[in-house]
Amino acid sequence: MSIYFHFVEGFGYPEPLKTPPRTKDSWKIYMICIKPYEKYSLIYADTARLEAKQKVVVPQLFSSLLIATLSGQPLSAHYHKDGDCHPAFDMSYKDHEGRHKTITVYRIRQDDLRLYFIYRSGNTIILLKLLPKFKGKLKSSDQTMIENLARIVLRLKDPEQIRERVI
Repeated sequence: MSIYFHFVEGFGYPEPLKTPPRTKDSWKIYMICIKPYEKYSLIYADTARLEAKQKVVVPQLFSSLLIATLSGQPLSAHYHKDGDCHPAFDMSYKDHEGRHKTITVYRIRQDDLRLYFIYRSGNTIILLKLLPKFKGKLKSSDQTMIENLARIVLRLKDPEQIRERVI
């Protein structure tokens, strides 16, 4: 599966809301796309599957996320309510050289939405999956889907192969 990355500077339609100017220390946020066009973003597809009342929260979630990334600090420093940004689970993977490693997948919680992401080098955040709130634990099928997406990204040489796939 070929993947591409869309650099997130704002979120919304028809014109995305923009964040204040970013610095060299700010986190760079990328969405995974399955074709070299922004409209093929997996996060956009996840958003389309949400209920109408959940879709209203998406711009708020991204606005808060974009502001949180300005400082370059871990996102948990911005989200003050306990549990709003926290580790979701750890997973193992093979990097681009075939070495076994472990990484933490994080979750941002806002109202009835859950946004999963991983940190990469070079102040990079890769958004993996947007899901509606669930009762109890994350379903194993959803966790497997998130892990599979993360493994595809983690096989790329970081950050060079990510930057060369930006659309």
